[in-house]
Amino acid sequence: MAPPPERRPAEVWTVFGRWRRRTPATRRLGVALLVLALLLTLIWARTPRAPLDGAPTQAPANVAVAAPPHAPAPACAPTLAYG
Repeated sequence: MAPPPERRPAEVWTVFGRWRRRTPATRRLGVALLVLALLLTLIWARTPRAPLDGAPTQAPANVAVAAPPHAPAPACAPTLAYG
C-alpha cells in the first residue's frame, strides 16, 4: 500500500511572519494600492515646481569655439540660423 501524500503544515513561518494564502480581497487591495501609488507618482511628476536656489533659470548659451588660425577650412561649413 502506498503512503499517503504529504500535506502542507497548518502554519508556515517565514522571517516576515506567518505565511498565509492570498484571498481575493487582499489581492484586490494590493492592486488598488499599486494603482494609487502609480497615480500619485504621475501627479507628482507633472506638477510644476519652482527652481532651486542658485540653479540657472534659463538654458546656458551655446558658445562657438573658434578654430586655430592654421586649421584648414571645413569642406561644408555649418550655417547658423537665428530665429
